[in-house]
Amino acid sequence: MEISTHEPGAFCWADLGTSDDAAAEKFYTSLLGLTVFNAPTDRGRYAILLKDGKQVAALYKQMQPGAPTAWLLYFSAPNVDEAVAKATSLGAKTLMPAMDVMTAGRMALLQDPTGAAFAVWQAKDHPGAQVLDEDGAVCWIELQSTDADTSAGFYKKMFGWTIDPGKDGTYLHLQSSAGKHFGGMMTMNEHMKAAHVPSHWLAYFQVADCDAVAKKAVLLGGQVVVPTMTIDVGTFTVLRDPQGAVFALYQKKG
Repeated sequence: MEISTHEPGAFCWADLGTSDDAAAEKFYTSLLGLTVFNAPTDRGRYAILLKDGKQVAALYKQMQPGAPTAWLLYFSAPNVDEAVAKATSLGAKTLMPAMDVMTAGRMALLQDPTGAAFAVWQAKDHPGAQVLDEDGAVCWIELQSTDADTSAGFYKKMFGWTIDPGKDGTYLHLQSSAGKHFGGMMTMNEHMKAAHVPSHWLAYFQVADCDAVAKKAVLLGGQVVVPTMTIDVGTFTVLRDPQGAVFALYQKKG
């Protein structure tokens, strides 16, 4: 079913800033069975990834020297300027102030109190992802934090999420104000902390066969970060694309 609007505070879009947009396009379209529409912009090519003609995510070439190759997650905001003011009052930093993206919408880039970057999006012509929770599309998001308790306190106040501690309290489940479970949050393990991995959001893309798609990713030049694992609700793996951006795959149980 096509999505036309996203409720306030909900995950609504993901895009990849990469060092080589042509190579990234070839990798993700081959891996996930997507096509591309090149949206006209005043800052170069913005390649929108499509599933059956519906917008899933996008990628573009990083023009800023030293900018990281990484996926950025966006959350819906009725008023971006008010969202920035609220975020900073809660301890966030503004990485890029509110700006209009032509007629598509208005956005700002923020960093939460633990250091994870995210964006807020006020939709105009572009509502965000038109499909979620289907093969080839984003189906889950996850915050790997240096301090999940601090992160949980921030996002509960920022977006009105309900955060469920789960079975043992180590993996927090995120629920929107409308009651949808859409993501998770956890404190990174000691190995990641020792490696000075910063807090970051991770996008999961749904696939029909996680192990097969992970093997294909390696053949296409990607790397395995977390080997394929099966848990009570499904199978997942974490990968790094050929340009260095980290993302995950998820296969539903059954």
